[in-house]
Amino acid sequence: MDRELNESEARYKGILHQSIEPIIFFDPSTRKIIEANKAFCKLIGIAQKESNALQLFDFIEGNRQEINMFIREVMISERGQVSNATWKKKSGQLVEVELSSTKVRLKGKDIVSIMARDVTVLKKIERLKEKERQEYFAAIVEAQEDERNRIACELHDSLGQMLSAASYKIENTLLSSVVILENKKLLKSTRNIQKILDTAIEEVRNISQDLMPMMLRDFGLGAALRHLCAQARDQGVLDISYRNYISDLRMEKKVERIVYRIAQEAINNVFKHSKAKKATLSIKNKDGKIILRVKDNGIGYDLLAKRKKRGMGLITMEERTKSLKGSLKCRSRVGEGTQVLMSFELEGR
Repeated sequence: MDRELNESEARYKGILHQSIEPIIFFDPSTRKIIEANKAFCKLIGIAQKESNALQLFDFIEGNRQEINMFIREVMISERGQVSNATWKKKSGQLVEVELSSTKVRLKGKDIVSIMARDVTVLKKIERLKEKERQEYFAAIVEAQEDERNRIACELHDSLGQMLSAASYKIENTLLSSVVILENKKLLKSTRNIQKILDTAIEEVRNISQDLMPMMLRDFGLGAALRHLCAQARDQGVLDISYRNYISDLRMEKKVERIVYRIAQEAINNVFKHSKAKKATLSIKNKDGKIILRVKDNGIGYDLLAKRKKRGMGLITMEERTKSLKGSLKCRSRVGEGTQVLMSFELEGR
């Protein structure tokens, strides 16, 4: 038995000193380092003899409660733990590390072994890639909004005006043409044509409104969201109430457009998927933090299953939220409805 323990300790110490990755052994009860290899000392920027005076709290960033919880998890785990952490060098510089932590037996006592991998550069590259991706998405969204605006103006100012002129012309012709007025069949046919034109005018107006809400441009987000809810109610399927706690607060045009599009997509999802009878849309400003909430009493869904198969609408909402450095949360249970909560900090508040 003693021989096996000695061989085990020799094996662990061999790994410790031969590894090119930083490794430490520490006492879970005192949090003090028992032994550290050269790679650890080099990473932290200390001499080898200084390592035995260190506690975990001296170089691991985070509050003590989090560190103690991490130690407890390692001690009860049979397979060890893989996690990410931030370490602080002697110079004060921060290093991002990926940790593989395991409970080991050394000198008849359970201790913790941590092998670290410096991922500072990798994380920096990942953040840069994420920033580039978000900037690319923002550019696409901006281009889409510009094109929406252009098409909306063309529909309203060109096609809409032409259809209105045609309807007006028919009305004048009806009033002045004795032939049409005396011919019931021709009169009915002409009236039907005018109804079709009026329907087309209304449809052009609706499409133009969806592409670029004039209410949003002229009166701001609060008014535009109220109009959005009124349009949803007019369909006669959903009783949606609106609670505006931002009054007539105006934000940057781009920000208002993003929030409006997220609310629009959330309400579309209620119509398409929820089978809800009632819903609520609310927006408030809490100490410079804008909070948008869309809640329904529909059939709900399994969040875990939904995460595995996210629709394009949800992905777009998430990307729009990221462009505001905000957070988007979906809460739902089968049979208990769904809630979409989006929030972000208002710049320059």
